[in-house]
Amino acid sequence: MKNVLRYMLYLVLSFGFGYASFMCGPDNDYLGKLSLTLLPLLTTILVLYTTLSNLVLGQMQKYQEKHRTNLTPILRALRRNVYAEFSILAFVLLFFIGKGLFLTHCNNEIIRELLNISTNAIVFFALFYFLYVIYDSTMSFYDVVEENDKYQNNNPNN
Repeated sequence: MKNVLRYMLYLVLSFGFGYASFMCGPDNDYLGKLSLTLLPLLTTILVLYTTLSNLVLGQMQKYQEKHRTNLTPILRALRRNVYAEFSILAFVLLFFIGKGLFLTHCNNEIIRELLNISTNAIVFFALFYFLYVIYDSTMSFYDVVEENDKYQNNNPNN
């Protein structure tokens, strides 16, 4: 239930920011402008996440050697994040292709505006999600390094 509420909040925030950006007009619709480079940007963030998750795993393996913990839940969480990010990338690509096809055959201004607001919402959601995953992984990395350092300082023979 908590996750459902969280994603509902993400959805409301995404459409709120998407609508606000759309209302700024075509010259100042930054989310709309960002949509033109969203796929390369998300791909870059995914590469950053992959590198960061490898660093987290390296630190977790050091922690596991000292504390005999099970890394399976951490591996599942890292894998789940990669699946989610690839799913979002695929959805964004399919949405943009579908939007392009639809707009070539649609002359209804209201539908065009709704598609632009939806595009802005998708841009905000995707960017927000990817950056949240990077933030969360970075904080995890620092936490594990700190724990490893505490253990090393308390047990200098190891």
